[in-house]
Amino acid sequence: LLQSSADDLRAQRLKILRENNGYSQREVAEYLGKERSTYAYYELGKTVPSLDVLVALSKLYEVSCEFLLGIETDHKECKEIEKRVLHILRYTR
Repeated sequence: LLQSSADDLRAQRLKILRENNGYSQREVAEYLGKERSTYAYYELGKTVPSLDVLVALSKLYEVSCEFLLGIETDHKECKEIEKRVLHILRYTR
C-alpha cells in the first residue's frame, strides 16, 4: 500500500508538472528519447522512471529528484503542486 501511494504521488506530480509547463506527453517523451506510451505509463504509475529519466525530468521542470520521488515538498511551486496532487488523490480513491 505504501509503495502504491508513492507511485501515485510520483505519477500525479509528473502529470501536473508537465501540464503546468505546457508540454504534451509526446514532447516530454521526445525530450527523454522515449516513446509517448512509455512516458504515459510514468504518469499512470504503471512504470517507474529510471534514474536517468528522473534526472532529465528534474532538469526540464527545474525541481529536485527528491521532489519527483515524493521526498521533498519545500519549494513554493512544489507546495502548490502538492495541494493539487493531494486533492486529486483524495477524490480518485
